[in-house]
Amino acid sequence: MAERQNFKKSVARLKREQKEEMGQFIAYLKSMSPEEFLRLPRRDIERLSPAQYAEIAQSIVPNVTLGTSEQKQHIKPTARPRKITAGRRSTMAVIGSVLAGLIVAFAGPTIVERVQNYDLVRPASAESWPICRRLTAKTDGCVYIPKQNLNWDYVAQSLHIDRAFLLTLNRHLPVASAPAERKIIVWRGAGRLEN
Repeated sequence: MAERQNFKKSVARLKREQKEEMGQFIAYLKSMSPEEFLRLPRRDIERLSPAQYAEIAQSIVPNVTLGTSEQKQHIKPTARPRKITAGRRSTMAVIGSVLAGLIVAFAGPTIVERVQNYDLVRPASAESWPICRRLTAKTDGCVYIPKQNLNWDYVAQSLHIDRAFLLTLNRHLPVASAPAERKIIVWRGAGRLEN
């Protein structure tokens, strides 16, 4: 019980000291010139409440009047934010759903038709084919240029293509391994070659 009373006394003493220190700090700030006050570090200004700041500013520059809260109440806002009610939200959701449905209904068949009729067409000579970025099961109609020698089993496994078919496509390369910096032709036969 005695500890609690000692704690309360300590807290009261600290509050009293803090109030005295703040009073001395405010008196010091009031004695400053306007130029000195403007050069104060931000941490000192942040210690002040808005009322204390206004009091200090009034004492430093007495001929300047600061706006009061009563004056600010008379200012009318130019634009008022619009409240979105639950009814408006549901209406916007219905309109958005109808528009999305119409877009899918009209554009959907065209998109599906284009995707289904996508035909991979390449020139008969692989010299002008695009470069493959990596060897995957979806890579097709391009040439891959390895940075190091690759085993044909590894290439066939990465592309999910039969090794014998891959070697037939790449007759220009040695059978032992795919050499570095030489073009590996990747063609699955799904598209068509043109002359």
